[in-house]
Amino acid sequence: MLQWGDERTDFLAKSATEKDLIDVEFFQSARQLRNASNQNIRENWQARWSDSRKGIWEKTFYEKVDTKRICGVFYFNQVLTGHGVFGSFQASMFGKPTECQCGQSIESVSHVILECELWRDLRSEWPKSWKNKDLKELVPVHEFRSQASAIV
Repeated sequence: MLQWGDERTDFLAKSATEKDLIDVEFFQSARQLRNASNQNIRENWQARWSDSRKGIWEKTFYEKVDTKRICGVFYFNQVLTGHGVFGSFQASMFGKPTECQCGQSIESVSHVILECELWRDLRSEWPKSWKNKDLKELVPVHEFRSQASAIV
């Protein structure tokens, strides 16, 4: 229905139907913008994580960044971060000696969990399949987490 004063609108509407190419532009929705922004944040975070010289020990277990929450046990988090009771960390932070109490090696996470003679009895109860694995392979195993927490 034609109303007076809308001639310009009618003319533009009719001329738009005669075009071969429609020149209407739709913008991204708020959700699309948020998803693109989150993707950009994750990519930048991953680039910073990959390029950083810090967190070398943590990169052993977490090569890629992730937004999932990790529920951890206080003592097992020391295994994941290398921070805490280990002589290697204590030496770097507080100048304490790096030697393990067993006297055989530097007290690193790997040494304490996998090699230290002081914890041999506890490790003897571990499944045989664990004995030839490194920490990276053992960390995802739930039973190993509780055993490692007991050592720390």
